[in-house]
Amino acid sequence: MDGNPPKKITFDSQVFDLAFHPQNEIVAAGLLTGEVYCYKYSVENENELKYKLAEHKKSCRSLEFNLEGNKLYTASLDKSIIEYDAATGKKIYLNADAHDSPINKILCLNENVMASGDDDGIVKLWDVRKNKAIMQWQENEDYISDMKFVPEKRNLLVSGADGYFSVFDIRKKDVYARSDNLDDELLSITLVKNKSKVVVGSQEGILNIFTYGDWGDVSDRFPGHPQSIDALCTIDENTICTGSSDGLIRVISILPNKLVGVIGSHDDYPIEQLKLTHDGKFMGSCSHDNTIKFWDIDYFFNDDEDDEDEEDNYEFSGFAGEGSDNDESEDNDDENEDEEDETNEDGKGKKKDKGKRKLEEVDDDDEDDDDDDDDDDDDDDDDSDGDSSSKKKKKKSKKAKRGIGGSVKATNSFFAGLD
Repeated sequence: MDGNPPKKITFDSQVFDLAFHPQNEIVAAGLLTGEVYCYKYSVENENELKYKLAEHKKSCRSLEFNLEGNKLYTASLDKSIIEYDAATGKKIYLNADAHDSPINKILCLNENVMASGDDDGIVKLWDVRKNKAIMQWQENEDYISDMKFVPEKRNLLVSGADGYFSVFDIRKKDVYARSDNLDDELLSITLVKNKSKVVVGSQEGILNIFTYGDWGDVSDRFPGHPQSIDALCTIDENTICTGSSDGLIRVISILPNKLVGVIGSHDDYPIEQLKLTHDGKFMGSCSHDNTIKFWDIDYFFNDDEDDEDEEDNYEFSGFAGEGSDNDESEDNDDENEDEEDETNEDGKGKKKDKGKRKLEEVDDDDEDDDDDDDDDDDDDDDDSDGDSSSKKKKKKSKKAKRGIGGSVKATNSFFAGLD
């Protein structure tokens, strides 16, 4: 039914990531507590809990179904990667020391190969059949925020919080290409225009647009988001959705660059992830308000009435303007507007780091010393497992490290199924 997506799913703690099954109406969620929930979502019936997993000792930052949908992979702050049977939730294997640092992102490339990125900027490729690392790179000095794979070119696209965008040919041990430093934390990636353009969201609220194959510098920039762009999702070849730390989910046209509208929000809570369901009918979003919400994409794009009036009404969102950032004077104007936003509304517009890190710090502080948070988290005093589900903490500023990444490391390569 148009305009009537599944009901939202509410959890007891913040949701850091979500993953949709590639064939069925199944969604998995990774939480601050380290728990993983798997739900069957429905438009006609109530959402049904399939199973709950509690293998990770610390927060579950990233999770992925494989391409066939029979395996579920999760990665954690505790540096581990776990493989489960997606149908039953039964653990297949645990790699307790997959990385030396907390893992921030995993991505399935095919049935045999998975990529993972950690807080020190290290990217690894894994042969999941043998639970063995087959390649390792380090071209970033700060955490790996997002990854996308382009199978036709065998390129792994990687964004880092140190301001570098890296491209790896998964068959080679050396980096294929790397951008100039953009002097901004790069947080999210998506592709449009039949994969000829790569859009990268940043901490400063800028959409950086690369022409595929020309990786030295961006070909276009689209400023305007008042806060960081933590999540991107391609809707069609010309349109994306952005999830920002101001809680709004915006629809953006790319080339020509303009704000189309706002689909919805998680109030003032930062958006962590946006993903499409397997059939493309709905988009899911997760946030620090402890929910996964569903949005009817078809309904939004088929509702053509009063488009101009709607666009005018969306100016409240704080979107600085429309059009490309083509000259230096426009850059300065946008920077001034962003600075004004940062000082308004009791500091609500200030720069914020990826929220999961701050939330994890709060969770660790609660376990170590409950007295430090008596004023803000009275409900946690009697919680023996350190659950911080009642804390809706805003993200705080964190300056990314700058500079050249580390040396390239590699093991014997193995890419079965990619040829």
